[in-house]
Amino acid sequence: MLNWDLAKEDPYYRARRLEEGARKADTAEAWQEFAVLKAGKGSYVLAAYGFFNSALVCEQAGDAEQAIGFYGQAFHNARCARSMELALLIAYRHALLAEKAGKWQACIGVYEAMGALAEELGNHFIAADAYEHAAEIKAQIGESLAGYAKPVEQWEKNAAYWRERGHEDDASWSERHIKLYRILFGTQPE
Repeated sequence: MLNWDLAKEDPYYRARRLEEGARKADTAEAWQEFAVLKAGKGSYVLAAYGFFNSALVCEQAGDAEQAIGFYGQAFHNARCARSMELALLIAYRHALLAEKAGKWQACIGVYEAMGALAEELGNHFIAADAYEHAAEIKAQIGESLAGYAKPVEQWEKNAAYWRERGHEDDASWSERHIKLYRILFGTQPE
């Protein structure tokens, strides 16, 4: 066993000590303490990891409400880190739990936040996918999709992205997908 006290209050080793304790205790509170310290130091990816583990512990204990809150904090930190892949994994797990809990607007909000991040980072495929997930939930709860243009806008940008790079097959696929989206979700072009 390591004697973390030899490093005194060095922030990095303090966090390592907290992480070791969290791994052993495997409680939401222990992971949260680690995550809060990492977020305060600007280590957003590790903060996301800590909050994600807090959420998992809560989810496994059947506390969906607290898990949803921790997934939100994990996503916030992944977004601060501008880590689209990490944010995607967290957001989709977060949205899944919100959907299971019947928290429809929260679920839609998570997908839309993921779409906005992907859009901001220039990944129009992931943005379109996230917005389509939001559209799916909206359709399930009976919300009108008539004015919901976000998925189509991102598929159009995805097509343009690939066309500019000389990948006509990928551009055509995106354009074909716009038509399929409109058929599947019952939306019409303006």
